[in-house]
Amino acid sequence: MTVEGYCRAAPGATPRCTHGYSRGVSPTAPRSVCQADDACGTLSPEATGGNAMPTDIKLDQQGGNWLLLEGSVLKTTAADLMLDSPARRRGGPSPHRRALVHDAQDGLTINFAGDYPGGVTVTGNLAVTGDLKLAGSALSATIASLQSALASIQTTIGEMAPRVDTLERTVASVVELIGAVIIPPWRTRTEVEQGDDMGIWVESAEQLGLAIQYEIDQLNPNFGHEDVISITPPAGSVVMRGSSVVVRINLEG
Repeated sequence: MTVEGYCRAAPGATPRCTHGYSRGVSPTAPRSVCQADDACGTLSPEATGGNAMPTDIKLDQQGGNWLLLEGSVLKTTAADLMLDSPARRRGGPSPHRRALVHDAQDGLTINFAGDYPGGVTVTGNLAVTGDLKLAGSALSATIASLQSALASIQTTIGEMAPRVDTLERTVASVVELIGAVIIPPWRTRTEVEQGDDMGIWVESAEQLGLAIQYEIDQLNPNFGHEDVISITPPAGSVVMRGSSVVVRINLEG
């Protein structure tokens, strides 16, 4: 084991260990335990009982405020690991900041008891190899339930599609029979005046025999230039040919 930053003495003087001591080395250790004559040496094998160890504790790293532990495994028998910077506290009901806890169920709990009021943030990808629980329920089971419900809805829609098509044809026949029209869901002024690109799904007001009265909004942030804001009566309404329809549009100029 090597402990750096212990011996401070000029050549020929008896060094004093100014930062602490380790493995029985006194703060006034004799010069024989120091390997170097410089102001800050390392403890010799004599100071560590003659055994070179692969682990290391280095004090005052990175400008004097880091503690560096070197080794392949760091083990503690404590149940709680607290990371608590007073400068970063933002209140909260708990006096503690328990980052990691070996809990009573032999599990690992992060942010035990919600000690950190700011919560837990994971930056980057997160790989979960086991099941993920949300509010006590396994997320995989919840997803499976949603998938089953979605499949049921799709089946229902598929069964309803022929009925909807029949209903649309019936309504269209009745509307044509009485000489009425259905107001389309125009989205822009161009569609009101010219219909859609194909002139099939959205017919123009002229094709339907409707009289259009425009109302103007200026610089509405929720709509583009000449976008339709509202239609009165609303799209889908059945009206007689020749009826007046009020269309409110947005103008940016």
